[in-house]
Amino acid sequence: MNFENIKSDGMSLEYKVTFSAEEIESNIEKAIEKRAKTFKMQGFRPGHVPLHIVRGNVENSVIKDVLENLISEACKSVIKEAKVKDLASKPTYKFEDKYEKGKDLSLTIFIEVAPSFELRPYKMEITKVVPKVSEKEIEEATKVLMLTSPIYEKAEFGYKVKSKDEVLYKADCYNKGVESKKKSFSNKVIIPDVIPEDAEFLKNFIGKKVGESFDFVPATDKNLTYKITIKSIRKALTDLPIEEFAKKRNFKDLKELQSAIKEKLETDINNQAFIYHKNQILEKLEKEYKFDLPQGILDQEMNAVLKNVKQEAETTAKKAGKKPEIKSDEELRKEYTNVVKKRVLLGYVLNKIAKEEKITATEKEIQQTILTEINSNPNMAQVIVDYYSKNPEAVAYKKAEIIEYKVVSFLISKAKTKEVEKTKKEIDEIVNKLLED
Repeated sequence: MNFENIKSDGMSLEYKVTFSAEEIESNIEKAIEKRAKTFKMQGFRPGHVPLHIVRGNVENSVIKDVLENLISEACKSVIKEAKVKDLASKPTYKFEDKYEKGKDLSLTIFIEVAPSFELRPYKMEITKVVPKVSEKEIEEATKVLMLTSPIYEKAEFGYKVKSKDEVLYKADCYNKGVESKKKSFSNKVIIPDVIPEDAEFLKNFIGKKVGESFDFVPATDKNLTYKITIKSIRKALTDLPIEEFAKKRNFKDLKELQSAIKEKLETDINNQAFIYHKNQILEKLEKEYKFDLPQGILDQEMNAVLKNVKQEAETTAKKAGKKPEIKSDEELRKEYTNVVKKRVLLGYVLNKIAKEEKITATEKEIQQTILTEINSNPNMAQVIVDYYSKNPEAVAYKKAEIIEYKVVSFLISKAKTKEVEKTKKEIDEIVNKLLED
């Protein structure tokens, strides 16, 4: 193997590598001899098939493996020669010609070097939010809880379904008049306070008693008819005295319920405040650090941003029943250039802090975040499990999210703070404005 540096442009390096025909053939022969030791073919004992026959059967796959190994070794040698400590990304390569037996093979290896910079002392100042929860807010939150999560009890005989009630029903399916047990099912539904105009299915429950039924034809398949029979009703107790509501929610008394509600409101404020604190930290880091960034990484991030922007525009337009209005790639690149540079720069800074402070994410923490996602979308549980099991990059992204959260939390803990009280409404307004920007 021979290689030479043909380009050194800042953080980008290019090397021309040439493998001689003799070197390639020697590696192919060694690989075939290794395969021959265990090769099986009818009429021969395992490992005793003539070498030329083995070669005829495995040569193509062996050549592929040999070239991959040679390229891997070439990349290691080039990196060592260039004295590169940290790569910005995995080396890439491009062949000059296709492989031909008996001929030399040349390719160009492209390397991007990760930026080198020193971490600065953690001497940031931020405005830190302290939760402010009034008695009035607690009272209002209690009323909302009573309306949105009422206590249910089994309805008496003859009771008619009203809004907010929970109904257990059986849906017997008929396909063109023939019963289909495979498509029949039982389910529960909570009747909303305000039923949308086009929600005919939900409207049919109102006023019905246990044992009564109605027919429903789904818009997705007009050949099917479901006979919906009400099996049981649990009525929503929306007019309970507040003290009784607290006890039925397994609280000792109203004071304990309101204490829990206050704690929940404070947690909500703290969660939103983290976004505000994080934004301050990232803004300060961006001002503190200035260094060159690898163009390849910038291009990758820009492509990802453009893809997301276009998908979001198409999704929004589809929901509104309109044709998507998408800017040209050139316009979008100009618009998002600074955003992309900021993301990449901060990514390097946060990663270096994580390494310096030995901040990482455990397997248990990664699994816990995936489990939280599943619990938030129980109907999509299997889809989510399959997605992460088949996409290692998605798991890696989860790991990166956890590490970023830990690093930002670490920097917040190190920052000099000026505390200000904020209500839920106030911090929501601040965060919404940040997200819009």
